[in-house]
Amino acid sequence: MKSLSNLTRVMVGLDFTKMDDTLIAFISDYVKINQFVEKIYFIHIEKNLEVPTEVKELMVAPLDEEVKEKMTELVNKHFKNKSNIEVSYQVAEGQPLVEMLRWANIKQVDLVIVGKKSEEDGNGVIPQMFARKGKTSMLFVPENYSGKISKILVPLDFSKHAEIALNQAIEMASKISGATIICQHVFSLPTGYTKAGKTKEEMEAIMEKYAKIDYEKFIAKFDTKGVKIQPIFMVSHYHSISKNIINQAKESKADFIIMGSKGQNATAILLLGSVTENLIKYNIDIPLMVVKKEGENIGFWEAMMKI
Repeated sequence: MKSLSNLTRVMVGLDFTKMDDTLIAFISDYVKINQFVEKIYFIHIEKNLEVPTEVKELMVAPLDEEVKEKMTELVNKHFKNKSNIEVSYQVAEGQPLVEMLRWANIKQVDLVIVGKKSEEDGNGVIPQMFARKGKTSMLFVPENYSGKISKILVPLDFSKHAEIALNQAIEMASKISGATIICQHVFSLPTGYTKAGKTKEEMEAIMEKYAKIDYEKFIAKFDTKGVKIQPIFMVSHYHSISKNIINQAKESKADFIIMGSKGQNATAILLLGSVTENLIKYNIDIPLMVVKKEGENIGFWEAMMKI
């Protein structure tokens, strides 16, 4: 997985709704944090670029050129920090999921940024399934983005994917004055623990003790670059793991979430994949970055190319 300093090629999806203003303002802030961004592709996907002949005769330029001009106006209006960054515009035709996957691969981007609307009106840029199907990292920005990033939440299950997520969080936080990281580990109580003569409180204490041991081993791998990291250990209070994460983010007043695309630690209940998709679906308030190992889901992409 590339570090934040190597996320040099970014793709931003626009759909000509109010969400675009937020997305462009966000990327303007993002390049202040990640000063290594070299190129940004703004992409808009139309289901059909064909227009009736009688309409085409009235048009000054082909539809794709008009769309590019509209995108350029939007970006110039809201993007305030694009010096030394190459900006490119792409108009594609077809299904948003397929086309975003295809162009992300063609342009070899490191990060795709899309909007997350509180109400899914309009066409939207891409469904949440991209987080599972795509092979690049994703960043979902809510329409009520506040313009502030100071507290980053990282859900941990001590897997390799969680390691990648925390590395990204440290990279980002180290470039933001006063930023802190909250590492949240959620564990479940083993089935049938009462047969061992333990109360719920006693079993929680035992599970938390071992979680803290695992955390110390895990965190020892990292150069935290002076960033303050606060671990939080908790037993699951909900059937949905994503709900635990969202509630903790709100309680901690986190303004950014970074998580791995999936996890593999059988002793924790944070088994990402469906959890990530649920976070994308239900989290409408906090920017969410889903980081991936380089090469993940290449098999899916190869299959898509054969369609």
